[in-house]
Amino acid sequence: MNEENNNEQIASVFEVRKEKLAQIKALGDIPYKDRGRRDASIKEILNEFENWSGKEVFVSGRIMSIRKHGKAIFADIKDDSAQMQLHIRADNLAGNQFAYFDELVDIGDFLEAGGKPFVTKRGEKSIEVINFKLLSKSLSPLPDKWHGLQDIEKKQRYRYLDLIMDDNLRNRFRLRAKLVSSLRHFLDDRGFLEVETPTLQANAGGALAKPFKTYYNAFDTEVKLRISLEIPLKKLILAGYEKVYEIGRVYRNEGRDPSHLQEFTQLEFYNAYVNYEDLMELSEDMIKTVLEKTMGTLFLKIGEHNIDMTPPYPKKNIYEIIQEHSGHDLSNHKTADELRSFIKQAKIDIDADINKLDYGKLIDEIYKKIARPHVINPVFLIDHPIELSPLARVKDNDPTKVDRFQLIVNGWEMLNAYSELIDPIDQEERFKVQALNKEKGDEEAHDYDKEYVEAMRYGMPPIAGWGMGIDRFMALLTGIDNVRELIIFPFVKPKEEQMDNPLVVEKVNEYSGEVKLSNDLVDDYQGQEEEQNLTTEMFTDEELDKLNTETTGITREEAKEVMIYNIKNVNLQKHSLAVEAILQAMAQQLKADSDVWGIAGLLHDVDYEKTMNEPTKHCNLTADILKGKNVSPLIIQAVRAHNPACGSSVQTRLDQAILAADPMSGFIVAAALVQPDKKLASVNTESLMKKIKDKSFAKGADREAMKSVERLGLSLEEFVKISLAALQSIADDLGM
Repeated sequence: MNEENNNEQIASVFEVRKEKLAQIKALGDIPYKDRGRRDASIKEILNEFENWSGKEVFVSGRIMSIRKHGKAIFADIKDDSAQMQLHIRADNLAGNQFAYFDELVDIGDFLEAGGKPFVTKRGEKSIEVINFKLLSKSLSPLPDKWHGLQDIEKKQRYRYLDLIMDDNLRNRFRLRAKLVSSLRHFLDDRGFLEVETPTLQANAGGALAKPFKTYYNAFDTEVKLRISLEIPLKKLILAGYEKVYEIGRVYRNEGRDPSHLQEFTQLEFYNAYVNYEDLMELSEDMIKTVLEKTMGTLFLKIGEHNIDMTPPYPKKNIYEIIQEHSGHDLSNHKTADELRSFIKQAKIDIDADINKLDYGKLIDEIYKKIARPHVINPVFLIDHPIELSPLARVKDNDPTKVDRFQLIVNGWEMLNAYSELIDPIDQEERFKVQALNKEKGDEEAHDYDKEYVEAMRYGMPPIAGWGMGIDRFMALLTGIDNVRELIIFPFVKPKEEQMDNPLVVEKVNEYSGEVKLSNDLVDDYQGQEEEQNLTTEMFTDEELDKLNTETTGITREEAKEVMIYNIKNVNLQKHSLAVEAILQAMAQQLKADSDVWGIAGLLHDVDYEKTMNEPTKHCNLTADILKGKNVSPLIIQAVRAHNPACGSSVQTRLDQAILAADPMSGFIVAAALVQPDKKLASVNTESLMKKIKDKSFAKGADREAMKSVERLGLSLEEFVKISLAALQSIADDLGM
């Protein structure tokens, strides 16, 4: 079936199931319930079937197939553990339940089913259903049962569907979790401390790779996503820890192939007082231990290759491996120009401008092209050129090489480790060389990390560091030669095509009654906000002073009804009452209309429950509600002004008062709640002033907004005193 026909079929099924959804609602049933009963997992029932015989048992899961035979229906139900058969008979169900299942339940729906286990004539363990409940109605059809998703791009784009249909795929990620757990246990048992370090970094270091860049708005600076875990972990060794490790995501903005991902999971550990040779022994021990725990064997099969992971592993340098697998002896090629000549003569296709690469990068590219793909059984590649390892310790007997090794298996680099460079002067010089290479066009060259050099000057012990990609290790375990298949949700480029005829509908704002055309089924407040910002009226205190209860457009009783209707959370309702009380008290102090100010307080957070996670929408929805009720624009402006994120600004005294009163009410309540009796009567002005100065108390309170009350001619202490008295006067209403 081609893509167009498949989409048409899905759309057709969607419409049919929407009709069924409407029928379910018409019957008074809730199609999306909050829980499903399950007395045991399906796997537990199947494994302990005799213990459940004759007993009523409930299972919950997704319906994977339905087979109808007149007054009997067979269905397969699946949970995360296993799948089993349900037998639904009309004479076993009460009322219209059989008709409900027959007409309204589809493959893909989630069901709760209760009944007694039995074995069919064909020997299949099943449940004779005597009661069931629809838990969740699916609207789109699952892929074909027997073929699932076949297209690789679709399998990755719709990974959730592939996981539903393919048990082997789900088990693959269970194996991954088991692998990570085994690695953790191995390191924990040997005294390593697991830590977490920053993902965003000013300098991307620890590897030779092109980083992703982003912008850190809070600090007004460009940062990079980490390409390695190395630098922060080595700072921890410097700080006094002797064994640390981290399992985390790293990001490298480079080309992709079956063995490389731009976003992957890395394990790195660092150990003081050991060298890279010690880590070779530890690596062999780790791989042997982890493979035995997760796979039960040291013999793995990847494609056509049978690989023996039994230690010890041979150790060879880059020249030995190149000669072994290509026949070329490059050990006498001592300069970059000699390697460039060899590349041209051998017609080796290098994915970079060889004139911009130094000796180390050139020999590495040659090795990757003509030798590494042929290394099948595990080999330690040792003694890398210094240019490839700006953070590794130089060999004592050869200043052109470093104390480093990689484990190569099946043509892939499985892990990388080396004795760390701890000489700050040497490190700074190497960073300068890397910076020069970057200036020449090498995008993978290491950043000059001044802060790390400064840290090194305080002294570091001998250190050996080790890193491995979890995804590549998974490839080794599973025999899968494409690491994208080992990522639970691999990145897939967004679809470029758009709908030819976007759905355009007339949308009526349920609050204001305004009718507008929309091509988006989700409310888009951005356009509304821009429109409101462009058409915002300017108000003055003179206009505010003329406002009274007859011209506000809403009474106090009506305002309270609107507040209670839109705010269901009792504590948020109390917050509105608290702000009302404070504003009334402030109005009396400032000789303003306390009734008008109080109404604004009641209404200021009407939309908060709907917009608490979307600050730019908070108050704009309230504005729509109040417009629909013909509330004065002055009240609407005051409500919007107390949330600067919605695009408004302070214009009148009432605007300023709400801006200050909103955080003050919450601050005073917080101060009361830490009292032994949790009563407002136990709070006093002096203690509140101290708590305002104490930034560790009520960290989320906007102290600057509270202090802005001074623009009204009130000192902060006067404002605190007025606000506390106002809340104490309605303490019973607040339950405090």
